[in-house]
Amino acid sequence: MLNLFSQSRYKVVLFPILILSLFWCPADIPAAPFAYVTNRGDSTISVIDIADDTVTSHPALSGTLLGVAINQTGTKGYFSRVYDSNITVLDLVNSNAVIGTFTAAATVHGIALNPDGTRLYVAMRDTGSIQVLDANTGSSITTISGMSNPTGLVVTPDGSRVYVANWGGSVVVVDTATNSVISSALTGMGSLSGIAVDPAGSRVYVYDSSNGAIRVIDTGTNSLTATITGIGTGDFTDVAVSPDGSRVYAGGGTNISVIQTSDNSIIKTISVGAAPAGIDMDPAGAKLYVTIPSANSVKIINTSTYDVSTITTGIGSSPFPFGKFIAQGFPVTNGLVSLWRAEENANDSIGSNNGTLHGSAGFTYGVRGSAFNLNGTDAYVDIANTASMDFGSGDFSISLWMNLNSLASDQELLHKSVGSLTDNTNKTYFVEYDASNSLRFRVSDPSTVNDLTISTSLNVGQWYHITAV
Repeated sequence: MLNLFSQSRYKVVLFPILILSLFWCPADIPAAPFAYVTNRGDSTISVIDIADDTVTSHPALSGTLLGVAINQTGTKGYFSRVYDSNITVLDLVNSNAVIGTFTAAATVHGIALNPDGTRLYVAMRDTGSIQVLDANTGSSITTISGMSNPTGLVVTPDGSRVYVANWGGSVVVVDTATNSVISSALTGMGSLSGIAVDPAGSRVYVYDSSNGAIRVIDTGTNSLTATITGIGTGDFTDVAVSPDGSRVYAGGGTNISVIQTSDNSIIKTISVGAAPAGIDMDPAGAKLYVTIPSANSVKIINTSTYDVSTITTGIGSSPFPFGKFIAQGFPVTNGLVSLWRAEENANDSIGSNNGTLHGSAGFTYGVRGSAFNLNGTDAYVDIANTASMDFGSGDFSISLWMNLNSLASDQELLHKSVGSLTDNTNKTYFVEYDASNSLRFRVSDPSTVNDLTISTSLNVGQWYHITAV
């Protein structure tokens, strides 16, 4: 029988850059995210499995679909109708079933969720305002005026600000704690639509459709710091930022422009054959998905080679998602104990097992958002013992993303110990990168040791998703 003892510590240690999540079992290994492409012409959604880029289902709704917001865990999707005030809510885990319809105060355009999925922000062009809804019940929390034909909106990664793009040529900044406008000085631009924020929350990128440009906003000062021209004019075309923040992808004309954020230069122009609309990325940043309404298709761009492929089978009429239409996290299964997102802190975003940074531990860009940056010498994250970490004789699993900066042996990714953390005989469970390019998962008590080692071919500088069950 496996017994984990009450006098214990749980620690994440040593070399890798990683993001951790810990599950009770039975627990499903997270599936690849899906893209939810709204089709304006036939009121359907094309659900694309981005693991193999096939359309797996085609739920039918009603109305002229446009705005999309997917929560970070990939469990709920919100879909607005451009010519009315209704927002349809789908259960993305259980057959994409309709589980609710929210009604806004006026005709809806773009929508966006806060990071924890509790608030839905709704742009209402006709009234020059945005409405804040409870994302679980649909009840109205407040309405914020002071906009000029609001179209797109984005919430910063820390959830503290909403940036609203206005067709009237301005960007308005809202404080989510007070639900008040804190800046309306970003004016004098053209018709604004698509808007995105970088993973660090330091820059906002807005598509100026009438001037064929990307406007760059410093969120620290809420000032316009750059205008990137040569994008091409368009309509309600969206914008996407890579997970590491190094690239921005913007559509205009019949092209996608790839912008290098270090100097705001266009480093590549990719033809997609016709005017693009929705633009979003997979969580790893390996593929860019671009919808082409006039061709009833979705273009997939390999972000390393810039090769372009096309999906037409299963795509409905006039695919035109506006907003984040790819689930960036993973479905959270029942029994989740703890999740450390490493979003500039070591807090447990699911439970109460908050961690403490030690040594030179810090943060860097992750697969999505930020990640722990651990140097392999003095940097680690320590989580104090709680009863929830003691699995007894029950099943459990550990899931994490890692990016190694060295292939040195015995790099511990995570361990829980009784007594001294430096005494290997006291470890009750651990996952590590072992010698000869292998991964090791060990579970033990005073009388029994279960030890599994598997061979791998991992590389330095590449993200890997590891799950030990």
